[in-house]
Amino acid sequence: MGRNKWTGVLVFVLLIAVGTGLSVIAAQIGSAYLRTLAIVLPASLAGDLVTYSFGKKSDVMIFSDKKRWWGFAAGVLIVTTLLWLFEKFVF
Repeated sequence: MGRNKWTGVLVFVLLIAVGTGLSVIAAQIGSAYLRTLAIVLPASLAGDLVTYSFGKKSDVMIFSDKKRWWGFAAGVLIVTTLLWLFEKFVF
């Protein structure tokens, strides 16, 4: 392991906390879109954060510059919107 043996566990707990927090907020305000975002956002961050926590060099790191952050944010919003529309009109 590259960094610390507990870094991977901390990243996992952090991803679960982000998803849980967004789910609780979505339930409080009754937002189906935010509930979908609570699923998509932690899942989209998982690969890069786990690679980083184990000290390996990733080919594409979303945390490297501002352009990648904008691309990541746009991708998350597009996927969230598509899944939300799919859930709303198909189910």
